[in-house]
Amino acid sequence: MNSNDLKQLLIFLTAREGAMISFSREDVEYLNDETDIQVYTVETKDVSINRMQEVREKFKQQTEFVAGNFQHCLFLIEMNPEHQLLTKELQDFFDGKFHKTLKWELRKNSQITSLRITGVFSRKSIGRLKDLLNRYQFEDIIPHIQQLFSQTPIKKVNKLYESLKFYEATPTDKSIRIASRFEGCYPKTDINACVLDEQRVVVSPVVGYDSLSELTNMPIYIDKDVHISEKEVLAGLLLEATTGA
Repeated sequence: MNSNDLKQLLIFLTAREGAMISFSREDVEYLNDETDIQVYTVETKDVSINRMQEVREKFKQQTEFVAGNFQHCLFLIEMNPEHQLLTKELQDFFDGKFHKTLKWELRKNSQITSLRITGVFSRKSIGRLKDLLNRYQFEDIIPHIQQLFSQTPIKKVNKLYESLKFYEATPTDKSIRIASRFEGCYPKTDINACVLDEQRVVVSPVVGYDSLSELTNMPIYIDKDVHISEKEVLAGLLLEATTGA
């Protein structure tokens, strides 16, 4: 999202006209702080008690591959005053996939037939791989490397660490995602790292990724359910790159 689009989004979210429940200033300021933002809008003309089912299905189709990788969600709910939401409808929407999301705002909008929901999904990067290489000395991450794989050839990883620091970063629209482990991920490390394309779809594991100069320039995002330090991330990514180099 470019700066102009972000500015318009912030104005849209902070407009108070017709607002029944408002976002806090901290909720919206989060979007200004080096975040990756995706916006999805679903509208229905159905005025029955079952309209949330249609809304949930449309959101599912749009966010199936991306929403799980975002730590911060804002839902702007607009309703026609003649067809106001019932408490049960809100419970139905936030149940399941969105049940932990409490940041939402409700407004009246007589210009729509029934209901419109705008979802703003955002996430913060911990920096690029190149940033982590410059942030931490190799000695800082040796314990984490050994913990991940005790038989790691430390000299080989150190050589890669030093070479990557001086790689000329290749421009890229891809990113690195650190997700929870799952069966079938690379057995030598305790990290599940994959490369995402511009649409946030997995295109490759980090292991064996062809362009290391591009890899070093990718922003790194950590799923909200993953508890891992930056040093552990750097150690794991170096092991993955060493394996594929």
